[in-house]
Amino acid sequence: MTDVLLITLDQFRGDCLSAAGHPVVRTPGLDRLAAHGASFRRHYSQAAPCSPGRAALYTGTYQFNNRVVANGTPLDHRFDNVALAARRMRATCDRIRRSARPAGGQRRSTLTAAAVRSSRSSRKHAMVSIAP
Repeated sequence: MTDVLLITLDQFRGDCLSAAGHPVVRTPGLDRLAAHGASFRRHYSQAAPCSPGRAALYTGTYQFNNRVVANGTPLDHRFDNVALAARRMRATCDRIRRSARPAGGQRRSTLTAAAVRSSRSSRKHAMVSIAP
């Protein structure tokens, strides 16, 4: 399973990173992340200000669908988002890992049918891979 770290920054312009070539600003931590990951240099927010833009990004919906129209507007509980999907995926992986360990503590190399069924029954389907 590949780990994903999604960092969203909305308190400054996109070109205000030294990794983006800014002549004055120095962001060594973000530069190291950018050097080893993916940087979306031509990404544009679907909405402004920041809360509606983040809601659109995290839910994959337009502002007129998710109804977050201003900072401080809560996201309706009916909408799924990246954080909830990650929480479900972790819970599913934990269940599979627990079910893949026999009583003696030795890990089996294959998944049980019950573990696969439990991963399919989550609210939204998530890709799950377990290291041997």
